[in-house]
Amino acid sequence: MNPDDWINKLNFALPSIGIPETKIPRIERPQFVINAEQGLASEFYKRLVEWIRDFDESLDNDHEVGVRLVSFGQTLVFHLQDMGYWNPFLISFWGVTEDGQDVQLIQHVNQIETSAKVLSTVILRERSDRII
Repeated sequence: MNPDDWINKLNFALPSIGIPETKIPRIERPQFVINAEQGLASEFYKRLVEWIRDFDESLDNDHEVGVRLVSFGQTLVFHLQDMGYWNPFLISFWGVTEDGQDVQLIQHVNQIETSAKVLSTVILRERSDRII
């Protein structure tokens, strides 16, 4: 038996409902491609070193790059002596504070909040001797 025959036998008719035609817009894929290596600490390190070197080149021999790190509700300022990384996500900073204490900070690349700062040179070094 056809379903329409069954409805007609009951003398029951369904109202005609006009369903508007909808068109789903086509969503284009992004035109950029992100290389998986771009998210590695080594790539982040390269960019940080480039920015720090550019900043350092603007300083005279009596000043050097300091770093101001804001983390865990504290602010730490120190003379930056070296940086490193451990792929995939760790960046390390080495330096010395104004009162001569050694500093080594290791952070996940997503946690780093730094600003370069001009500090008076702690140990007079020629520009070519600067590690960064």
